[in-house]
Formats: sequence, structure tokens, C-alpha cells
Amino acid sequence: MVSEMGLMNFLGSSVHVITTDDNILQGLLYQDAEMKSLFKAFPEVLYVDITYRTNDRQMTLCLLLVEDGNGESEIVGVWLLCDDTIDSDVIKNALSTFCTDNPDCSRVRYVMVDKDLVERETFSAVFPDAAIYMCFFHVLRTFRREVTTDKMSITTSQRDGCLEMLQQMVHASSEDSYMQVYIDFMAVAPTSVAEYFNHNWHGVREQWVRGLVSQQASLGNATNNRLDSISQKLKAVITPNGTFASCVTSLRTAIESLRVERDHRAITMVQKRAVCSHPASDPCYEYAQLLTPYALELISKQMSKMQLMQSADIVDEADGTWSIRSTSGVVTATADVCQCVFFTNIGLPCQHILAVRKASGLSLFAEDLCAVRWTRYYYQSSQRVFLTTSSTATSTTVSDTTHCSTLTQGEKRRQALMVRSVVYITL
Repeated sequence: MVSEMGLMNFLGSSVHVITTDDNILQGLLYQDAEMKSLFKAFPEVLYVDITYRTNDRQMTLCLLLVEDGNGESEIVGVWLLCDDTIDSDVIKNALSTFCTDNPDCSRVRYVMVDKDLVERETFSAVFPDAAIYMCFFHVLRTFRREVTTDKMSITTSQRDGCLEMLQQMVHASSEDSYMQVYIDFMAVAPTSVAEYFNHNWHGVREQWVRGLVSQQASLGNATNNRLDSISQKLKAVITPNGTFASCVTSLRTAIESLRVERDHRAITMVQKRAVCSHPASDPCYEYAQLLTPYALELISKQMSKMQLMQSADIVDEADGTWSIRSTSGVVTATADVCQCVFFTNIGLPCQHILAVRKASGLSLFAEDLCAVRWTRYYYQSSQRVFLTTSSTATSTTVSDTTHCSTLTQGEKRRQALMVRSVVYITL
């Protein structure tokens, strides 16, 4: 049945069916060769999104995603799980299977989940060396959904006051600032709200408080918006009341469409480099040759912030470190290391390091401080459109339909891009 639905068309695909001892379907796990390759290249941060009721069997769609070197969102795993069987054991089984198929799971440093569901503890068990955190947007939405007058038996003013303080805790910049709000919250929160918060949230605050989460390497992402965007595109082609087979076919078509769009952007990046007005000896020019456009934009913003600093903002502490005052506060840095969120999260020279290097008479171009994942050559080595073997792993399934309509301009462009990419690959 699996191969009949076209899941096995990709060379190197892995399809796993999870069942109970009574042979009752619990889930279908799918990963093709390109998904494996992309996860191997960019495994540091793993994003997880769950969408309920995607077909007539009321199955749940779970997407696993990573961010590539040009800031593109890449799907690296697709799971279809039966709603009535989703529990920690099923998710742990799925994760264990994913880890078996992908040895580079040991390199995952950060996992973002979208909701406060059973997968949080399960991901912690499967990825013991990775930090687990929740999308801030979904945390706030969960608070609004759970802290209501009906569920908590509280008044409207009590609800509004609690939600305001909960939002302050989400955006707390440190443990101290969090605890200050938490103490005030516990002094005024109704018993039902306080018990709910302490039972579900206080003990795992390092997973959702912005100031505590940002100390980890998250590539600068505080929300699951990049995954939500892809999920919305997939939902647009998935019929909730459609059959299981049609759901799988729609997923395959949508994923391939996303890949064709990504291939076009990758080709454009290589073929059409932005004109650089800086001389070849300028660090901006050197960074432009080294980094992808996405990474270059990030470091260009840091360069601009550095240029705004005054000499009085940069103080040599005479012990090899410097104190730098910037819009993000006073931080300690050297010519190679900084404690700021940008440097620790993203892996590119920050405004503070650049300021120290400038004050020390060092070159602002520091290739060794740029994580390899952001370089042009590494990005090209991981994209199917630049690989000579990619044509064997990118077959496309075309399904007959009972209804034909005139193509829109957007659909015509997508078809043209697909033809262009296929021609480029075969050449």
C-alpha cells in the first residue's frame, strides 16, 4: 500500500509503519534521501510542528524542519500519526526511528516545539544533550486559552491581570527579572491559576522564558513562525475529509513544489550576486564572497551597529577583555569571543567583537569566527540543485485529476520554474 501511494519513488527513502501488537495502525513515518541529506548538513536546531485532522482518518501531521545556510526552511521528516493513539510512547518510538535513520541526531543542540504537549518530555529523553524550548507565540496563546474565566473560575479583571503578568514572565530578560514578576504573580494570582502555573510552567521556565532561552544556540529564532508558514502552505492543499492516499499524494506534491521554489532561489543566489561597491580589500567585500546572502545581511547589520559606537563605549580592561556599551547593554568581549546573544546564538561576528577588533587594529574580516553552515561553499555542497547525483533522487509523480481549470499566473510561474530547474539539473 505504501509504495502504491508513491512514497517509495524517491531513491533512499525510509518509510516506517508503527502499529500496536494487535496490528492497529499508529503512525506512518516518511523521510526521503534529500531530507536525510539536509538534516545531516544542518542538524543543530530542529523545529517541530503538529497539525491535527489532516484526512478522513483524523490523522495528525507532524513536520520536522531545519534551517539551512541561507535561512531557508527545510522539511527533514514527515509523520502521520493517528489522533487517538498519540502518546509519549508513540512519539518516542517515532523519534527513536528517526535517530536510527539519522546518526547526526547526536549533533542536535536545540529543539523547538510549538505547544505544551507530551512531545516536550519525550524529546528531552531522546535528545538529552539538546535544549528543549517552546515557541513564545504558542506559549502566550496557550496562556490565553487556558487562563479563562470559565476554566479557572475567576473574574474578568483577575484573568486580565494574570495574563499581563504571564506575558511579562515570558519576556523576562533574566532569572532575576523572572523571579521578581513570579513573586508578585504568586501574591495576587487566584489559587486555581497559581496551581496551574506551578504544575505546568514554573519548573520548565528555561524552555519558554525569553531571557533564559536566548542563552542557547537557537540561530536567533524565538518562534516557530518559519514552520507555521510551511504548515499553512501544506494545509492549503490537504483536504481534511480526503482519503489517506490523497493526503499523502498532496503532501508529496506540496513538498516538491516547495523544493522547486527553493532550487530557484538557490540558483539565483549563485548566478546573480549583488553588486558590491566596496573594494576587494574591504571586509564587507570579503564577507560577501564568503557568506550566503542571508548570513551577509545579518553581519552587515552588526557592522552598522558597530559604526554607531563611540570610542567612549569601548573600554580596554587591560586583562585581554573589553567592556562594550551598546543598545543591548554592557557586555564583555574579546577579539574572538563575546557573551552576547547574537554571537552565541548565530555563530557570526557580532558588533562587540567587531568593535574590539577595530579598536585593536585587527582586520574586521574574521573567517574563523563564521560558522561553516553560513558559508557559500557549504551551502552549495548541501543543495540538490548543485549536486550531480540529485537527478536520481528527485522523481516527480503526476496524478490525473477529474477537474481541469485555466492556470493562474502564479501556477504558470511555478511550472516554468520547475521546468527550468529540471533542465538545469539534467545538464
